[in-house]
Amino acid sequence: MAYAGSSSWVSVSGKARLVDDREKLREEWDRFTESFFEGGPENPNNVLVLIEGETAEFWDSPGGKVTQLANLAKSLLKKEPIDGENRVVDL
Repeated sequence: MAYAGSSSWVSVSGKARLVDDREKLREEWDRFTESFFEGGPENPNNVLVLIEGETAEFWDSPGGKVTQLANLAKSLLKKEPIDGENRVVDL
């Protein structure tokens, strides 16, 4: 599972399993979900995924978009990692 914000990213790794819980799916269902999945929460092809996280890794890039693009260009030219903070956490 991964999430990206304006200058931050997080990735969670672990074991995942499908959960066929219609009641919970109905509870979580909204217009946003509807735009990605057809047939509503009663569609048997729509299921929940439970992720039991083992590790999480996050990256934070300083500055706005222009700074991030400059850091990316510098990284590609110098073949060095992008400036920023990176951590791995055991869950």
